[in-house]
Amino acid sequence: MTKIEWTCWRDSAHTVNQTIFGWPKCFDCGAAPDYPVRFELLHERFALGLYIPHPEAGTQTIKPGSGIVGLPEDAEVGDPWIKLYYEGWVYGAMQYEGRDARGKWEAGVEHAAERMVCAYPTAGQIMVPQVDVQIVGLYFPKTKTFQVDNDNLLNRWLA
Repeated sequence: MTKIEWTCWRDSAHTVNQTIFGWPKCFDCGAAPDYPVRFELLHERFALGLYIPHPEAGTQTIKPGSGIVGLPEDAEVGDPWIKLYYEGWVYGAMQYEGRDARGKWEAGVEHAAERMVCAYPTAGQIMVPQVDVQIVGLYFPKTKTFQVDNDNLLNRWLA
């Protein structure tokens, strides 16, 4: 990955580092590039996990059929919790009315992933115990590519 040359716009003496998503962020004051620029700085091989709740977990916060993403790397560090971003079209999805459940789920994944990667303010995020969710594949936000590894589990979530 190419190093991004970026100086903190608040104070050029501040320490700037690249986040996991590829865009720079100031360690000292939190300054970062504008939201739309952040997505453009993503590497095309960067992937988010596609998640669904375990049926017995009883996740009542997330509407069934919602697109849910998170960082699969979180599972490797031994943290019992994972931060997820989701979109379930609670207030309707007029722009996706012609799509089936899978099409609406894919659109939800795209919206949730953009919010996560760009760090948009949203109510569509939640911390859950990792044992309450299962990963069904990967989503590559830069190329909008899906790699679903468990269609059976996903289809049950979308039913």
